[in-house]
Formats: sequence, structure tokens, C-alpha cells
Amino acid sequence: MHPPLSRWQHLKGIARSMAINLMLAVPLMRRLVTVKHVTGIDGDEEQARQLLNFFEGMADIKDAVVLELGPGKTLETLQFARERGAKYVIAADIINYHSPESAHRRGVDYRLFDGVRLPVPDGSVDVVWACYCMQHFRDPQAMLKEIHRALRPGGTLICRVDLRDHYHMFVSGRQYDCLRHSSSLWRWMAWNRSSYVNRLRLSEWQRLLGETGFHTNKLVPHEDEQLLKDNRSHEYLAHLEDRDLKTFRFDGSFQRALCLAMVVAANGLLMVDHS
Repeated sequence: MHPPLSRWQHLKGIARSMAINLMLAVPLMRRLVTVKHVTGIDGDEEQARQLLNFFEGMADIKDAVVLELGPGKTLETLQFARERGAKYVIAADIINYHSPESAHRRGVDYRLFDGVRLPVPDGSVDVVWACYCMQHFRDPQAMLKEIHRALRPGGTLICRVDLRDHYHMFVSGRQYDCLRHSSSLWRWMAWNRSSYVNRLRLSEWQRLLGETGFHTNKLVPHEDEQLLKDNRSHEYLAHLEDRDLKTFRFDGSFQRALCLAMVVAANGLLMVDHS
């Protein structure tokens, strides 16, 4: 097993990311990085169809207004959704990977936003998709409230969330290394759009979703027992429950409640629908 990175090693990594992001202030550099940056499935049509199958397995899209958050370079999923009966499809991203004109030719309404306020009216969307996007939310609670605002009552949020440390996610034993640092230090990583993750665990996402007015329709945790063994060896993770330590990803479908009363009980968050 690899030992955790030293504080100095992590500081160097963070400083490097900050320097890169400062360079992005130069328009030419920003355009070059946007072209080269890998975003999810990067427009692979077969993977886009598989992703659409996942989304459709969570919610009916026929005659629905669908909003995808952070699609990156991949508009094919929304394009195929139109072909399968979606009424209207919107892509919202913080980086301009497509021109509105090129997206329109695919039947997609492409909108840039500031990462704070979604570019849609209240209650105007039936389904929101977010694939490997929510872990990058700078203010998860605020964005969940925005999604709640955008959805019609009874609308559905479908998400796939990666819970690993994107800085070292491919190094054995370091998937959660980001959790060893203080919040004040980790906030520096907010400079980096791709490497920054908000470090929330599954239980924290469940709590936030409940607090912002969502019912859980379906939740599929992806777990790794070896990851649990690796993580149990780190003192800075000792406070976490086993489920949070071994869950590296989750897929979920969450419904915007009409009226939600929440009671924090001894065994967790109890959500009672009074609609």
C-alpha cells in the first residue's frame, strides 16, 4: 500500500494547479486547454447510448424537458434523448465546449452558466441529469437548491457521483487522500475546475439531498471491500463509517418533493412526505 502524501507534496500539487489556472486567464491558453481537456466520455456515441440507457432506467423521458448539467464535450446523450421522445433538451455548462449553433443542429439548447444560478426558470424542467458532475460542485447545498428550484414538483434528479480524490484516484490507497487536509487548505483547490472535488461522502450527500427537498427513489452504491481495508489503515479516516469508506461511487434517482417534513432521528435522516 502507498503511504499518504506528505503535506509538502500536496501543497506542491495545489500550487501547480493554481499556477495552471492563473495561466487560463490568457485567452489563447484557455482555448487550447478547452480543446485538449478530457470530459467524461468525450463524445463516444456508444458510451453515450449506454449512459442514456442508465438515465432512462431511472426516469421516463418521453415528452419530458431534460436538463443535463456539465455535459462537457458530449451532447450525444441529449441528442439521442430527443430521438427517443424527449420534448426538449438543455445542456448547461460552465465552460463553452460548443457553440449554441452547433448544439442547435443536434437539437440541443446549449447554455452557459456561472456555476451558481441555473439558466432556466423555476419549475420548468422535468428531469435533471448529472454524470460525474456533482462531486465538482463548489457549494453542493446551494446547487442542490438550484436543481430543486429548476425542477417541477415531482421532477427527478438523476446522478452518477464519483466519491474519490481526483488528484490521486488512480493510485492504490490514495483515493481519499484529500480528506486528510483541513477545509481551509482544500479550498485552494477550488481554483482547479477538474481536480477539485467537494469531498462529500455518500452519507453526506444523502443528508444534503434530504435537507434540500429530495426523496430517494433509487440509490445504488458501488463498493470495494479492498478500498475499505486500505482506508481503515489511515487515522484521518477513522471517524467514517464502513459504508462511506468502501463506497467509491453511487448512482441515484431523487424526486423533488411537493412538501417535505424532515426529522433527524437516532438512526439517521427520516424523510416524511405530506403531499
